[in-house]
Amino acid sequence: MSRYTAAAGGSVGTYNATSGAPIKQNLVTGLSRPEGIATLGNTVFVSILASGLGSVATYDATSGDPIKPTFITGVRSPYGLAINSGSSGKNKGGMCVMDAGDPINVGTGNLFETQTDFTAV
Repeated sequence: MSRYTAAAGGSVGTYNATSGAPIKQNLVTGLSRPEGIATLGNTVFVSILASGLGSVATYDATSGDPIKPTFITGVRSPYGLAINSGSSGKNKGGMCVMDAGDPINVGTGNLFETQTDFTAV
């Protein structure tokens, strides 16, 4: 099992989740202020801060190759990501971009029209 980290220097690395030993310290490089990381299957989602509006990019979790560097654009201050990988419910396969607070469909990158209040759970 791997754990992914974002570095202020503009990279994303992967480390052994048990020992902390580096697997690939520079899996993805050349990013401008990577902040949040989430994984789903073999995809790494990275939220990127920029002057003005930020974005979310997707990369191959093994090679670090870009899948869609502009997966989601125009979000404000995307500091963190969370993915609902469940297979049921109205927001299945959804993503929440922290600070912007908009739940986003992982498959399409489109905003959901409804939100689930997780504070009541």
